[in-house]
Parts: sequence; C-alpha cells; structure tokens
Amino acid sequence: MNVPSGMDMSVLMDAACQNQELAAGLMKLFFELTGQEQTRLAGIIEEGNAAAASAVAHKIAGSCASCGMSGLAARFRELEHLCKTAIPGDISERLQTIDREMHDIRLGLETYFNCSLAP
Repeated sequence: MNVPSGMDMSVLMDAACQNQELAAGLMKLFFELTGQEQTRLAGIIEEGNAAAASAVAHKIAGSCASCGMSGLAARFRELEHLCKTAIPGDISERLQTIDREMHDIRLGLETYFNCSLAP
C-alpha cells in the first residue's frame, strides 16, 4: 500500500495499536471533527477575533500532529502564532492551501484504507 503524501503512518498506527480498522475509524472521526473546527475557524476569522482564531488553530495543529500529519500541523501552528497578534492579510490563501492538503490526504487515506473517510 502506498502511504499518502503528508502522512506519517507510524504515528497513526501507533495511536491505533497497529489496527487498520481502528486507524480508519480514527481518521474518519478526525476529518469530521476537524472539518467542524475549520468551519468554526473560518467564522472566527470573519469576525476578526485573532485570539480565538489562534486558539482554534492550536487545537487543530495538535489533532493533526497526533494523527501523523506533521506538515499540516506546522501550517496550523504557523497560523496560531500569526493570529496571536492579528489575522494575517493572506489568511484566505493560507486556508485554501490547508483545505487542499487536507483533501489530498483524505483521498490518499481512503485509497490506503479502501474506505470512505468523508464526514
């Protein structure tokens, strides 16, 4: 099986006790809950609440890291630190890049696990 780009499967499989079915279930839950948090983040950004955006980005970064998505975790950590002072001017582009990467990882994991992980 090809490991999806952007994933460290050893981190995910360690969290799932080397159980593929459990790992797939964890990722389905991850995409559902992270999708909700991304929607929440977009609303907070629209309101201009930089401190709240930083807190949500921090939460998502931790979730990504726990599942083996270090690249996405780094993007959210960067967003977290930028939002500590103000919403960055290029926030739309940053969020679009994150959305694309998240989508690509999900598709790669669906192929890897041979199941749908869509929320």
